[in-house]
This record gives sequence, C-alpha cells and structure tokens, in this order.
Amino acid sequence: MKRDLAESENYKVTSEYEMVSLHFKAKDRDPIYIGDFYGDPDSAIISSDENYVAMAGCGLIIYKLQEPFDEYLDENTNQYFVFNNTEPNIWWTSNVHQSSEDKDPKFFRFAKEENSKKVIYRFDISTNTIDNPLQNPADT
Repeated sequence: MKRDLAESENYKVTSEYEMVSLHFKAKDRDPIYIGDFYGDPDSAIISSDENYVAMAGCGLIIYKLQEPFDEYLDENTNQYFVFNNTEPNIWWTSNVHQSSEDKDPKFFRFAKEENSKKVIYRFDISTNTIDNPLQNPADT
C-alpha cells in the first residue's frame, strides 16, 4: 500500500511497504528510491529549509536534498546517512518532527522505544549526532 509521508513546496516523500521514494514536483525528474526499512517506515519529514529528509522506523535514514540525488544503497555516503538500523544496535524510532523550540532547521526530533516508553531525542544534521534524551512532559 502506498502512503504519503511528507510533502513540501518542491518534494513529496512516499512509501510502499518497506521502500521510501522521493518525488520531485518539477515534472522533469522521475522519483528516486531514498530509503529501505525492515518493516514499514513510521514517519518522515522534509526539513523546513528543504535541505534533507529524515525517515524513522527501524533506525533512522537522513537523505540530503542535493545533487546528484543518488539512490539509496544501504550504506553511508555523502548523499545519505543510516543510523542504527542493523543488529546489534537497532533503534525502533517513530514520530520524526521538527520543533519550533529548536529555531534551526538543522535539528529534528524523534521518539525511540526504551523499556516500553517513548523517549524523545534531538538529531543535529550538521554533525550527525544525537543529543541526550530530552525531558518527557509525562516525566515532569
């Protein structure tokens, strides 16, 4: 089943089962394959500045929206970064989003399952690093 995951002014991200595709709204390009998950992807965002796509599910995949728009091959390249999607370090992630609290589109947030709870983390696209878990409102 095909699902719409994210849309911006110039791009649309869809999934069909485990595969994720990037569609160009300009009619001169065909869609490209930008991610593959074990199980269906949970969610995706196109950053507010249209510099990258972040996808959540079994791990994270961050795809940079820049030429040459290489297709996904399940290994880190200059075009995309794969994070914790293979044993023994699988992170089950969901709810990828950008928060107005961060004030910079280089950040996005996501939830990770930990001990039957969802813990929110923040990812910095400029360094490919993850901050310590953020305070959950339910924990305060």
